[in-house]
Amino acid sequence: MATPGRLKPMRSGASAGRPRRVHLWSIGLLVNALLSAGAGAQALPAPRTPLGADALRAIIAHLARSHPTERLQFAAIAFEQLAETYRVETGSGATARDGDPANAGRWQRAAWAEITRLEQLAGQLPATADAVILLEAGLVMRIVVGTESVLLDAPRVSDPHTLPARVIERYCAIATCPATTPPRHHRPRAWAGWSFGNREPPVLDTSSGLRFRFSDTAELRARQEAALELVTAFEQAADDLGWYVARGLIIDWTAFHLAPLPDSDRAVLVLDRAGTYLPLALGWRDIPQDALRRWFRAKLSGGNLEVVIDSAETILETGSTTSPR
Repeated sequence: MATPGRLKPMRSGASAGRPRRVHLWSIGLLVNALLSAGAGAQALPAPRTPLGADALRAIIAHLARSHPTERLQFAAIAFEQLAETYRVETGSGATARDGDPANAGRWQRAAWAEITRLEQLAGQLPATADAVILLEAGLVMRIVVGTESVLLDAPRVSDPHTLPARVIERYCAIATCPATTPPRHHRPRAWAGWSFGNREPPVLDTSSGLRFRFSDTAELRARQEAALELVTAFEQAADDLGWYVARGLIIDWTAFHLAPLPDSDRAVLVLDRAGTYLPLALGWRDIPQDALRRWFRAKLSGGNLEVVIDSAETILETGSTTSPR
């Protein structure tokens, strides 16, 4: 079985306190959850509880017990990563608020002011005695240095949930972390190759066992890159789930499904009827749920199931945000 990777901590769409229960699909929409015979169709659970909350709390508790130098080192990494997230956002071309150029200009100026503040705080850390690192409602880290306070939260919706994971990953690469924080697994780079049969639609084979069948030969490079992004995210998720299953996590395969996270453009894997979910480094894609369930179940059993996804262009090119079918 492959060595598990690091869980990417995520917070739900709740603005404060416990993540709120949000139903993702229209009223009356029922889906077949592949229940036992005679059980009938039921509505799948919405994402509710982020898997990884314990790991995030563990790193906070670990830092509280550590030497001040460790907390300052963590703060330095956090400030650098948050500043970089702002830089990416300001250069993404997606900074307009409601299509208003004036709002976009104000946001750009505020973003660069925050980058400057973070750089100044990072420069002051070598002469600082200590930092306080807290976990606030909604699983958001707060770092307090002197009289300055910084929320470790991405500036906008482009990358709201992976920032704390990147900070923890970089910190744990150079420091000792608690055992409840899954170690990052550096798996071999995923590969993909095209197959073209006589009068047959093109098929993209991947190292994961997922095969993507297309209706034409358009945009081959873009389709291959999108497939590799998807495969990499699923392979990492399978490693993460393996780490948790080995430590007692029980997956309810009748409820297991891919879902869009409320108030986000990200996708998550819902693991049980309580709505416990695993974040993915992937935007929402309307992938056939039965194929995905069979692939993940085989992976966690130590196998490598070959699954063919037809009409793959509708999945890899549209980035659909519709509800799961």
